[in-house]
Amino acid sequence: MSPVINSLSMLSLKCAYRTFDLSSGLGHVSIRDQIVRARLLIRDLKQSGLTANRILIVGAGIAGVCAAVEACREGIEVVCVDTNSRPFELQHKTSHRYVGPYMYEWPANICRPQDFPPKDWPHDQIPWAAFESVMGWESAEPMKSSDLAGRLTTWLEWWLGERATGMRGGPPRLLMKVDPTRVRDWVKKFVSGRSPLPLNLHGIEWPRTDKRRVKDFFPDFVILAAGMGAERTDLGNNVEGLPFWQDDQLRAPATANENVGVFGAGDGALQDFLRALTRYDHPLQFIDELNADPTIHAAFASQHEYLMLVEHQNKMMAAWTRDGNYVADMDRRCRRVADALSKQYAVRRAVARGLRSGSGSVSLYCRESHFTKAYLLNRFLVYLICRSLQNGSDEFADCMTFSVNFEHTVTHASHSGGKYLIAIEHGNDTAHYVFDKIAVRHGVNQDTTAVKQMLGLKNAALATRTTLSQLPLPLFCDRT
Repeated sequence: MSPVINSLSMLSLKCAYRTFDLSSGLGHVSIRDQIVRARLLIRDLKQSGLTANRILIVGAGIAGVCAAVEACREGIEVVCVDTNSRPFELQHKTSHRYVGPYMYEWPANICRPQDFPPKDWPHDQIPWAAFESVMGWESAEPMKSSDLAGRLTTWLEWWLGERATGMRGGPPRLLMKVDPTRVRDWVKKFVSGRSPLPLNLHGIEWPRTDKRRVKDFFPDFVILAAGMGAERTDLGNNVEGLPFWQDDQLRAPATANENVGVFGAGDGALQDFLRALTRYDHPLQFIDELNADPTIHAAFASQHEYLMLVEHQNKMMAAWTRDGNYVADMDRRCRRVADALSKQYAVRRAVARGLRSGSGSVSLYCRESHFTKAYLLNRFLVYLICRSLQNGSDEFADCMTFSVNFEHTVTHASHSGGKYLIAIEHGNDTAHYVFDKIAVRHGVNQDTTAVKQMLGLKNAALATRTTLSQLPLPLFCDRT
């Protein structure tokens, strides 16, 4: 009998001749997902029996660096290129976003703490110390994105100097500030030519600042890890919100007395709605505060098993269903649980305490009839807040006002005198609103993804990856 090999990562991530994509059209994209996915790909590629002595990695973010490190540990020569001046640039940009490897595994108990991999896993099976030479960290709570980027940068500098130099393939070469056009042209030639092709790229070799040229390096494979693509943050007429990974003023004290408009139905919009409205830096803080009340803890515990089933069903349906109809069903189930819990006075009172006091407002506008792709934690909290208000408004008298509006479409937007003037259509009616701040989260422009920019692939060519790319990933990946 022929040996069975691990091949699922190669099947789900292959996008062209000897080319894999770690960045486009993926269903699970947390920092933990990126690390696990990269490690699985290198593991499977090494075990496949295919010639993989040299790899070019495009992108020095979380996924790209992890793939480079893992490939180096497997004795593969690696060149990793990026247009930025340093690795993890996206995460370095903001201290206002909080990240954690397991925060969004809620309601599973592993959502706390935020060590990666989890330190409380049975030590006789997975000793945490064994992960020192890979991308791991210790943290009791979700941390600021910039703090994690700083930790990973420090670790990478240490690893390149102390661990990688003695490995068979040598340390990976990280070439920053490369010309994106030259990279794109090379990748297209590599894919279309289907034959060995030498690199010829100039850049700054990190962590040093020397200008370098990479030539006579013939990659056997290419891994694209150049990010998800450009965000759609505009409302038209040159009115734009800030990118997701950029500091904003939604948590500023003054915002509590201002009018904030959030546009979108996915997870980014829900995150910004919660950041502007609640007293907490991240949603897990809110859940923990609610659970501190024994009465509320008992109420949540009564719904725990059901919410776990809803989350499990959602993940499985995402992998096995191409259309998004299952999301509407999951959305209804989540809303039903929130409604049942919010009928208890103790829950409503605690939810109201978690909101910011002030004369301002936060309004969420969704073009769709329900929330789309979003983590259950954010979806549940938004519905719990909304249903708590509807089931008893007295508790919210001193809070910022808020609303969630479905099937609302922006028809006109302008920015004048520091104010955003937005016309929003609902049914046959159009209303005009004035906002002090806006956040626009309409997803990614699919024409800007790595596979389209570098390979020119059409939507039809990517269709076969649609459900494979939605497969849930392990909580961590050891080196078996």
